[in-house]
Amino acid sequence: MLELEPRDYSLSEIARIAESNEVTLLSVNTLTNPNTAKLEVVLKTNRQEMQGLIATFERFNYTIKYMFSEELEEDLLKRTTTFS
Repeated sequence: MLELEPRDYSLSEIARIAESNEVTLLSVNTLTNPNTAKLEVVLKTNRQEMQGLIATFERFNYTIKYMFSEELEEDLLKRTTTFS
């Protein structure tokens, strides 16, 4: 999930950055955070390894708000079942 000012949103630039990292965008959803008035852009991709893409977004001054992946979910589940 990216967070940015609505005036800075450009789907074509986000797609270009993803494609330059050999990542395909499967879906893009946007919503405006009512508390901050910033646009939150949720990207679903075809890849789980996202470090290169994240580094590129950060190089272009995008803010990465959250990152979700199956690996993170599995790790979280393992930790919570360990503590139960």
